Amino acid sequence: MRRIFISPRKLLTLTKQFMKSYNRKHKKKKWGRPYKYPEYYILYLMLIARLHNLSIRDTLRYARGIIPKEIRKDVGRKVPVVSNYWYRMVKMDKEIIEEFMIYVARRYLKKAGEEAYIYAIIDGTGFSYKEIYPMKFYRREKIKKIKNHVKIVIMAAFNKEWRKGIVIGIKSGRGYSSEIRLAKEMKIGYEGWEYLLGDKAYDDKKWMKRWIEKEKEVLIGIREGIWRKVKDETRKRVKEKVEKSEIYRYRWRIENVNGNVKEKMGRHIRVKNEEIAEKMAMIGYLLYNIYMLCEIQPSYFLLFFIFVIKRSVKREIIRSSI
Repeated sequence: MRRIFISPRKLLTLTKQFMKSYNRKHKKKKWGRPYKYPEYYILYLMLIARLHNLSIRDTLRYARGIIPKEIRKDVGRKVPVVSNYWYRMVKMDKEIIEEFMIYVARRYLKKAGEEAYIYAIIDGTGFSYKEIYPMKFYRREKIKKIKNHVKIVIMAAFNKEWRKGIVIGIKSGRGYSSEIRLAKEMKIGYEGWEYLLGDKAYDDKKWMKRWIEKEKEVLIGIREGIWRKVKDETRKRVKEKVEKSEIYRYRWRIENVNGNVKEKMGRHIRVKNEEIAEKMAMIGYLLYNIYMLCEIQPSYFLLFFIFVIKRSVKREIIRSSI
């Protein structure tokens, strides 16, 4: 993933397009005075902040120099004050970011070809916020007292070659949240895949039955031990499939997505509020999806540049032949 591929103008265009479609679906009456800054503008600033791993104050300083002409029509050259920006981030619904993720994923899959994406992998990870803490120095019960992190569960779809993955569902929660609970609440934007892979954290009979009823091949790690044997028929069948299948060994591919996001945009989120930290962690994966869309859909400037080069080469060939 290369952050340079994601231009501020591309972010703004996508954000405005999504918010138009979202507002059509979710028409809500809002009491009180209208917002001074439109919703897409706040979301755009959050995307810029996560892309460059900026704090709240640094984001507003940075935004003063990059406000495109499209925003100036709505808000002028103004940037919100810190208190207003913080309040709007807290009040923003997490559903907006989840829907935005699905919106970008569907656009990508249309261009890439949905038929090729037959594998889905689910996994959870964490992001720290507020202050950086050395977890390697803590053991046992002491580590559970650290609460300055948030939990993220994602589902990513992969193509037949296991090369490219796109996030098709995301859910966030507080630190030490149950991964299976978040997985049950997750909204999934694409269900055309055939195989579902996951580790033992998703060993839940009802959740697995939900996908088996939809005729999906479920390959989830099953918990068992010396004194805890597998008795349920559904779990037994899943366990047998995992042992026989060669596909399950590719479950680690989802770590490429997690590693990409953490390496390029940071494992630590520079905010102090837990709700904002959850939203910023989700926005990291949203930016990953936007990068995948930008990669498959080159910019018009690049296409024009290629066209100019081709035309100049043709002219040189004609001149040399004369």
